[in-house]
Amino acid sequence: MFTRKQPFWTWFSGIAHELAEKLDDPVIDKQLDKALRREVGDDLSWELGPLNGAECYLAISPQGDRSLLGKAQAFVATAPDIPGWQVLVGRQKKDLVGDRLEMELPGLGTTEVGRWRFWLQKSASPGRAVVVVLPAGVETAPAEDLIAGVEIVVDSLLSELTRMGAVDEFIVTRSVTDLHSGIQPLQLAGSLSEFLRRD
Repeated sequence: MFTRKQPFWTWFSGIAHELAEKLDDPVIDKQLDKALRREVGDDLSWELGPLNGAECYLAISPQGDRSLLGKAQAFVATAPDIPGWQVLVGRQKKDLVGDRLEMELPGLGTTEVGRWRFWLQKSASPGRAVVVVLPAGVETAPAEDLIAGVEIVVDSLLSELTRMGAVDEFIVTRSVTDLHSGIQPLQLAGSLSEFLRRD
C-alpha cells in the first residue's frame, strides 16, 4: 500500500515483482495511479506492459504535451535499477498484428481500430506532418473522446516520442468520400517515414 511519506520509487521497487505477475491488477493499477499523482501531480501519466523475454516496462508519459517531456525525462532519470523492469519515457509502440485490431479506448470502449484510416499532409513545420484520421466505427462519438482515442492509437502504432517528434497535429474527420485511399493502421509508421523523407 502506498503511503504519503513513502517516495514513489521506493514504493514501486517494493511492488514491482508482484506487479510483473499481474500487470492488469486493477487494485495495484489504482495504487500506482495514486502514487504517481502524489509524486508528480496530474501532468504525467503511466503505462505498463511486457517487454521481450521476462522483462516488463513502466512508461511515464507527458500525455502528448511537448512542454512536459523534460519533466517526464527528469522523473524517469531518478528511477533506481529494478530487476526485471525498464523505466521508459512515453507510451510505447505495440506489436499489433492482424486485420481486426481492437483496443479499449477511454470514452469509446472496445474499438476496432483496424477499420480506421489515416492521411498525411504537410505541416507548416519542416520535417513534420499533419495526420488526418477517420476513426471508422466511432465517428459519432464526442470530439474530445475521439481526439484522446486517436492519440492513444497513434502512440500504439508509432510510440509517443515518435509521434511527438514527427506529428504537428491531428485532424479528425467524421466522413470521407473514398474510404479505401487512406493508410491502414499497421502501415502508418512506414508511410509516415516515407512521407517525412519526401518532405
